Amino acid sequence: MIRVFVIDDHRTSKQNGVGTYVRNLLECLTGVENLEVHLISFNSDEERFTIEAEPERTEYKIPICGNQLFLLQSPLSLTVLRMYIQDRKENLFLVNHSPSEGLIRTLRKLFPLSKVVYVLHDQGWTAPLLGDTRLLETVLNGRYIPLKSKKTWKFVREYCAREKKMYRQVDAIVTLAADTVRVLRDIYRVPENKIFLIPNGARVSVPECTEETRSVIRQKWGFGPDEILLLFTGRTVYAKGIQALLKAFEQIWPECPKMRLIIAGQVFHLNEFSGLTPHSVSHITYTGLISSERLNELYQISDICLLPSYTEQCSYTGIEMLAHGKLIVTSDGHCLSGMFPDEVALKASITDADRNVDEGFTSSLAQTLLKAVSMTPEEKNKMCEKARERFLMCYTLPLMKQRYLDFFEKYDEK
Repeated sequence: MIRVFVIDDHRTSKQNGVGTYVRNLLECLTGVENLEVHLISFNSDEERFTIEAEPERTEYKIPICGNQLFLLQSPLSLTVLRMYIQDRKENLFLVNHSPSEGLIRTLRKLFPLSKVVYVLHDQGWTAPLLGDTRLLETVLNGRYIPLKSKKTWKFVREYCAREKKMYRQVDAIVTLAADTVRVLRDIYRVPENKIFLIPNGARVSVPECTEETRSVIRQKWGFGPDEILLLFTGRTVYAKGIQALLKAFEQIWPECPKMRLIIAGQVFHLNEFSGLTPHSVSHITYTGLISSERLNELYQISDICLLPSYTEQCSYTGIEMLAHGKLIVTSDGHCLSGMFPDEVALKASITDADRNVDEGFTSSLAQTLLKAVSMTPEEKNKMCEKARERFLMCYTLPLMKQRYLDFFEKYDEK
């Protein structure tokens, strides 16, 4: 019998990919023989500590304390949990948040017989260094800090030191992408036998969509029947390539005025974004945060899906695009080339010299978008079929389930 304890921050997980991962993982583990599932929810909606025991799992709901900073308050909460959770060698704690060296240290102290696994959803260097692994090595190995980069380099060094401490403390690290395996092994010097590659999986509902249905949905959204719809979905932050995308759209719109760019996600800097697209702004639709049902409609009617990030791990947005069999334009950024082979998506090139100024990436992205628009129906259909095949071969929920069961079995034998 394996007893899996999934540690989660309920408040933040409602709005990010970690929450999607936790929900999918719990679905994977439900009803599995010889597997006991527990969910430890910090910052829950309950006013007091509550334990809910259901046939499929037991949930420990810990209310908000310490201004929602559960990683700082977790030692106290775990001390309470020790009264209800027996320490056994069959226990396996899955930690999903960073930096959590204090939480892991407390788990080790209170549950010495149990195993602790860290699930790596992202690393602290990826966004500030825009996925540039060579720059990461320079930052970590160099003594000289350029004045203009002092704050960023200092943050990366300190955060990486905390990550290294976490990696030393745990029994194993589950990572979502092959590029991150190499970073852990070659830069963080984590022993290879401690690293396990398990990509995310998802159950994606893809309704059959006829031309008539597409036409109805387009009318519902107010899009013209002859518009070429480009869909970006996700957080509109710099590391997602949103600025480069807007500038690329501004460049190519005169050549293809029937294009419409749809930005599905919360927009934090609308005035700045509008300033990047002075001529094409009337052909850009900002939806704000929308429900999964409305987003699903956009997937059905979009002609091209966009993921122009500098860095990802195993993007659920990317998985959805593959599952829907869409024509995808992405980048060759950190972890993206591994997720999207050449036959699956069109990729714009990011050069190291242009990461912080966008010019080279913007130009490459503009040309890649024009290439996507000019593809023949046969070329487009072939790439869309390959995208759907990629999803079925790599990112389904049954595949994720089997990979985790194999992983748990390995640790049950120890």
